[in-house]
Amino acid sequence: MTDPTLPGRGAEEVASRSARRAQALRREQELRDQTDAAAQAQLERALKRQRTWSQGAEGERLVAHTLGALERYGWTLLHDVRQPDRQLANIDHVAVGPGGVVVIDAKNWTGTVTTEGGVLRQNGYARTKETDAVGLQAASVAALLRPEHRTAARGALTTVAHDVEPVQIGPTTVVGRAQLGPWLLSLPPRLTPFDVAAVASVLDRELVQPRDARAPKAHGRRRGATKMHDPSRGTAKMSKRLASRGRQLATGLLRLGLAALGVVALIAYGPAIASWIGDTFASLLTGAISSP
Repeated sequence: MTDPTLPGRGAEEVASRSARRAQALRREQELRDQTDAAAQAQLERALKRQRTWSQGAEGERLVAHTLGALERYGWTLLHDVRQPDRQLANIDHVAVGPGGVVVIDAKNWTGTVTTEGGVLRQNGYARTKETDAVGLQAASVAALLRPEHRTAARGALTTVAHDVEPVQIGPTTVVGRAQLGPWLLSLPPRLTPFDVAAVASVLDRELVQPRDARAPKAHGRRRGATKMHDPSRGTAKMSKRLASRGRQLATGLLRLGLAALGVVALIAYGPAIASWIGDTFASLLTGAISSP
């Protein structure tokens, strides 16, 4: 215990309080630094994500511009459409033309891109996941087509900033943007102009148009709109008509039966009735003659 009579006791207490205060302030500063570091890291991630998506969007615009030159050669182009089997995923481009249906994924990568040994690499990292994903996109689009058109669908991964000659890697053709147009034009003919129009119409309906516009309304009909056929109504009307015809037939058979019964009775009892009528008429005639 500190002796209260010792010199400097008060100063020592002030120094102790100051030390505790300084320690608390250092702790607060450490917490602020940690918070600031976390916020800075989050900001850097957001900026990197923004740069990546902006770079990707620019790549898609460049590929769309390249594909636009194919329209004069009978190709129809769809850009930034839904992926059929995934709720929120999209497909960058779909080209429909004489060479078939080509699902195209644009990659605006930086660094080095190689395709040696049957593996696509970007900055030394294998991009097998990306090539497989394009193959799955092509398969999902092919499933929307008629059976005779499904084999004409294929996938392509286009490197926007790198020259790559067309090479098949797994289910996907990897090709540079500069080589994309000539490669598409070199594909063997698979679709006639009529097939191109039919396939493009199906894909526009399934991948581009709003889902609500493609599904028939179950209730609520605007004035002048086409009335939807209800099979149950037709069945009910047919049942009523059959029941009415059944009643008519039963009534006709009853009348016919009564008429037939009357004929049989006339044949069986006709002589007796005729004799009774004759006797009755003779009796009346005799009575009339004998009356004064």
